[in-house]
Amino acid sequence: MTTSDDLSGLIRRAEQGEEAAVEELAERQRFSTDDRLLRLFVDSIDAGTAGLPGWLVASALEGSDDGPGCFARAVAARWLASPSAALGMSAWELAEALRSQGIGPDLLAELAGPDFVWVLPEAIRGQYSSAALPLAPSDSESWPTTAHSVSGTPDDVCRWCSSPLWTALDLDTSDPVDSRTADAVTEAIAHTGWRGRLRLTTCAGCVCDVAMIVFTEVRCDGTGQWSPHNSADLLLWEPRTRHQTPPRTLFADASHGFCATPFQADPWHSRGSVLGGVPDWIQSEDTPDCPGCGEAMPYLGMISAVDADPRCEGGYYFFLHTTCGIAATIHQQS
Repeated sequence: MTTSDDLSGLIRRAEQGEEAAVEELAERQRFSTDDRLLRLFVDSIDAGTAGLPGWLVASALEGSDDGPGCFARAVAARWLASPSAALGMSAWELAEALRSQGIGPDLLAELAGPDFVWVLPEAIRGQYSSAALPLAPSDSESWPTTAHSVSGTPDDVCRWCSSPLWTALDLDTSDPVDSRTADAVTEAIAHTGWRGRLRLTTCAGCVCDVAMIVFTEVRCDGTGQWSPHNSADLLLWEPRTRHQTPPRTLFADASHGFCATPFQADPWHSRGSVLGGVPDWIQSEDTPDCPGCGEAMPYLGMISAVDADPRCEGGYYFFLHTTCGIAATIHQQS
């Protein structure tokens, strides 16, 4: 039987960078039936000892979803409010690690608490937003009647399959009808530098089945067009006859304020669509480079497929490079 002294020795070896010790700790934590190892982790970190990998600590804290009174939940909430220096992670990094270990957005918001201030690390400040705003389908009962409307019929077609393009997002930082929503949109996408109306169209079918990425030329008056940066090679693909009604348009929904955390995007469930914040990738991180200049494109938001079309699965991820006037759509599914 492994004693606490044995586990403490294993932790010390892991803190010194011994890979075999880290792997053994991870394996023990994975099959642990109590919180003894987590308590030793916490004692070590609170005592000022540094060196445990952040993912290992986050994995140990995964038990935060075991109920309001559990030790892991209390520790996660305490470190999100005031992370120990020996933890080696900021509150933002801890939250991101917790989410990557399976902590859902609602529990993460509960752990962080209503007074938590989310500050983006400098290294990613230009890529993401610390403000996240819910997105609502155009036929949602909660959507205010003052929202500006669109025709519902895209004014362009996919150059690959000739299907009508999907107007996925219709946003306006200077909406004369709803200044509250316009201000919220401005804050959520401030990192992109965009000003004006943004009507983002894409081919919902091809981005899922063929291209995996679709580029769109966008302008601040809400107009746009198919981008010449989309691969011409796919013109050789034999198109299927779709011409089905495109998915629903989504709008910024400021009726209940901002999301509790920037990690609120949820591609698995209805009402998981978010403008701003940070993406919840289903697969691996896949931020595209702007085809115009080669720079990484700032993240704009994510639409849960079930919000756009209940028959679909996965998530649509949107990116925007304002300087070049190019938007990108990426789709991922399990």
